[in-house]
Amino acid sequence: MAARRYTTYKSRKKKTGNLKYFVIAILGIVAIFFFLPMFWGSDEQPESQPQPQPPAQPEFPEPPIRSRATLPGSSAAESRNEQPQNNTGEPAANAEKTDSSEETLQPDPKADKPLTEEQQIQKRINELMADANKDIETGRIIAARYKLSNLLYKQLDPHSEAAVKKHLEMLSDLWLFSGKTYEDDNLCTVYTVKSGDNLTRIGSIHNVPWEIIAELNGISRPESIRVGQKLKVPQGPFHAIINLSTMKMDLYLQQTYVKTYEIGSGEPGRETPTGMWIVKKGGKMIKPDWYDEEINKSFTAKDPEYPLGERWIELEGQSGNAVGRKGFAIHGTNEPETIGTQSSRGCIRMFNPDVIEVYRLLEPGRSQVQVVD
Repeated sequence: MAARRYTTYKSRKKKTGNLKYFVIAILGIVAIFFFLPMFWGSDEQPESQPQPQPPAQPEFPEPPIRSRATLPGSSAAESRNEQPQNNTGEPAANAEKTDSSEETLQPDPKADKPLTEEQQIQKRINELMADANKDIETGRIIAARYKLSNLLYKQLDPHSEAAVKKHLEMLSDLWLFSGKTYEDDNLCTVYTVKSGDNLTRIGSIHNVPWEIIAELNGISRPESIRVGQKLKVPQGPFHAIINLSTMKMDLYLQQTYVKTYEIGSGEPGRETPTGMWIVKKGGKMIKPDWYDEEINKSFTAKDPEYPLGERWIELEGQSGNAVGRKGFAIHGTNEPETIGTQSSRGCIRMFNPDVIEVYRLLEPGRSQVQVVD
């Protein structure tokens, strides 16, 4: 074993003190290098911690905000679905290029322009037509008739008027020219036959010919009705408006449009007199004998050349150019090719099936016929 060198206490204490001072000096130097940059700062930043730089401001003005609601081909739904874009200060890569003078998008004048009075009327007409079609689809026939009838009293263009009349004529086959009745119908009633009644009396009460009552109720022999029987009866009278410029006759039950018929009128120099007429009492006849003064010849219903067709409905002038005029009537023809033309001696000609139908609807002394240019 090696012998340990002995040192005195005083010598050991001196060495320990020197070591202590050396350690303190080292710590002081380290502290100086560590804390000195915190107080004085540094001209350079460590490469491992780059500081963000503020974005450069653009030198051109921002484009105006464009609303898709005012652009052609866009919709409000598309406008709501758009997401806001972040403003990066740089134009988008796919941005639309414009010249130096930025063009501001103006609102579409058509989109903001208010509807004219005519357009508002047409819009309302379309809405009422749509409502009436819904009524027809759901079986509300009388409600549809009421709405469409009111439309005829509005300012309709020819196309809209024709469409309304077409719908009303279709409805007439349901509420009028059938045996069915509707509870809310004020134009056709259900009449209960009483003791002493006959079809002529019942028709007179309701201002319609007995023939239409017989037809609607399938009565082949008028004398066969019985007490307590229920009959469908229109609430008359029927009226007609003849338009010479269109060669049409519109039929109405009271003020409600029913149907349109084609007609022929007086030839040039023998024009049908305009004004108000009434169906003459005793003036409705089935193929009456007729004497033609111009050719001094008489015709009977059996003659092949009989010119009056299947029915004769004589008219009596009430006002306008019709006053005092005699010998005018609505009748059939043996020349159907003349319908739609001015070829008669002043009377109104109709196709034979049509004049038979009108004959059953116009009531003498009550039904009016207005002739207009």
